[in-house]
Amino acid sequence: MKFIIILLILLVLVGLDKGLTAATIIQHGKHHPELNRYDVEKNHAARYFFEKTGLLWGSLIYLLISLITLVLVFYLFSYMFNQNISLYILGIIYSIVIFNNVYWLLKFSEII
Repeated sequence: MKFIIILLILLVLVGLDKGLTAATIIQHGKHHPELNRYDVEKNHAARYFFEKTGLLWGSLIYLLISLITLVLVFYLFSYMFNQNISLYILGIIYSIVIFNNVYWLLKFSEII
């Protein structure tokens, strides 16, 4: 596959993850203003960037870090499998992550 297409697919997956995480943090802050809103983020590295630079810049910085990491993992997987299988594996993993983020967004929005 072309590198640009793979990069766009990975960018969409990471962007969805980070966007849903930011929305979850915002909803948690609205419904629980007495708590630290960044405590919902279980990833310590992401939480560190949120606390140091704020939600917007922390999301953008961590999106870049996640994208670079995901591209590296994709190419490492490509040596073990072919590119299509590697993309399917990462797609399945990120689908689980995105589903989890949607669940917590709905929970903190008090929809479920």
